[in-house]
Amino acid sequence: MASVLTNILGLAMPLAVLQVYDRVLPNASLNTLWVLIAGVVTVLIADGVIKVSRAAVVGRLGAGFNHQAHKELFRRILDAETDLFASVPVSVQAHRLRSLQSVAEHYGDQRRLLAVDLPAGTIFFVVLAYIAGPLALVPLCLLCGFLMFALKRNRLLQKVIAERSEQGDRKSDFILEVLSGAKTVKSQAMEALIMRRFERLQKQAAELNANFIRLSGQQRDIASIFGTTTTVCVVVFGAAMVIYGNFSIGGVAASTLLSGQFVQPFLRAINQLTDMQRLNNDYSQVKALFQLPVVEDNRTPVGETDSSIELVNVSVLRGEGRDRVLENVNLRIEAGEFLGVRGPEGSGKTNLMRLIAGEIQPDEGRVLIGGHDYSGPERKALRKNVAYLDSQSAIFNGSILENITMFGAVSDIARARMAAGLIGLEKEIHLLPKGYDTQIGSDLGGRVPTSTLQRICIARALAVEPGILVLNEANALLDLPAERGLISALRRLKGLLTVVIVSHRPSMLAVADRQIELRDGKIYLHGGTAHAGAPASVEVAG
Repeated sequence: MASVLTNILGLAMPLAVLQVYDRVLPNASLNTLWVLIAGVVTVLIADGVIKVSRAAVVGRLGAGFNHQAHKELFRRILDAETDLFASVPVSVQAHRLRSLQSVAEHYGDQRRLLAVDLPAGTIFFVVLAYIAGPLALVPLCLLCGFLMFALKRNRLLQKVIAERSEQGDRKSDFILEVLSGAKTVKSQAMEALIMRRFERLQKQAAELNANFIRLSGQQRDIASIFGTTTTVCVVVFGAAMVIYGNFSIGGVAASTLLSGQFVQPFLRAINQLTDMQRLNNDYSQVKALFQLPVVEDNRTPVGETDSSIELVNVSVLRGEGRDRVLENVNLRIEAGEFLGVRGPEGSGKTNLMRLIAGEIQPDEGRVLIGGHDYSGPERKALRKNVAYLDSQSAIFNGSILENITMFGAVSDIARARMAAGLIGLEKEIHLLPKGYDTQIGSDLGGRVPTSTLQRICIARALAVEPGILVLNEANALLDLPAERGLISALRRLKGLLTVVIVSHRPSMLAVADRQIELRDGKIYLHGGTAHAGAPASVEVAG
């Protein structure tokens, strides 16, 4: 509505010029001139107020969209299965997040109003046709010709933008790989080889960037030529009509202004074709993120539930060939039970642990936690009762205490320190100069031993007091004293929570009440370690 109103107010200047040339000047009517000036000034003030108000509203809406879109996207990222990101390089994901910022900025930009200004600009064409008659065909024909030419070149520009974006992702991936493996590059004297590879990537990127600059510059030149040509042609044809007595001088002046206002939105559109192509590319990147599945948050409380685990006819398919990494698995783990899982590499142990942790969903069958379906609407609530640890658990930039309490998620600091003391970590922390305030994180190098960092992750998992603890080779990075401390803590926790342990070390598996073995995605009883009720709880394959 505001755009239509500003376009209507834009008619004031051409109509005033028409009156000045055709009536005021021939009749020397000074009073009429002052009235026209007062009217034009009033219209200009009203137009300015409307445009400023419109900009404020659009900016506010854009900021709201930016906020909500980023929240929704980050929620989808947190809810998504990690496998959905494993096949996509980090640089591509970072590019997609940056693309969302570009799309959000577009929603708060005045350029967004171009879609409204284009149809609203027909008001000027209608008035031009009413005043000048056939002269209105001049800007219309020129507009059609220039639009056809610009759209033809736009397809080439679109291709260059897509190639430029893809090449930028490849270069970013390479830089990230080099930075993450800088020590290996130095130790193997690979600097010259890496430099040559980077030069090739940079050369390709530079060529694509040059093509982009050339084509986008040509688009702007086309718009400038179009505007100038339109003005010249309207003046020439209008002058001819005046000479033949079919038009007035005031009509030529007004037609020149009206034709300029008519083609102005199209000029902006041609100038913004480059930006729109970038926006379309950014939108396609953002769309890939928003296609991540949404996990509905169940508002109904789960209520009291035990920490039993049951897998019913579970199968998991992975890879392009949809191979069965787990096949028809039936397993029940009672609340408070400690289960040991062993098996060769590639037998499906990690997928089994991730099923229990809720990181992935079964392709067939069901996973039940305390009798509740893990893939149902209660999934989020059930996952809060499960803590999962592997050999690559993350450490965040911050203090040791912040990492154990998850930056305030565990509000009881005493509970966090108790978890650290339970596994023998607190003694080691007290030996550090700043104790719990010692800063750790991915950017702090090797200031803290790897074994200590892994124990911090274990303490973090215990601090939330989970009902189910899943340890997937969580002891792989622990030194011998640290592993003994973990084993001692697990023995003290017997009966208080359900624990599933994957390990190749007999000392860790010895903590388990019973053990199973995974081979080729199927469960087998291990030796005589299963309790008497095992045949009813575990399906024995083969």
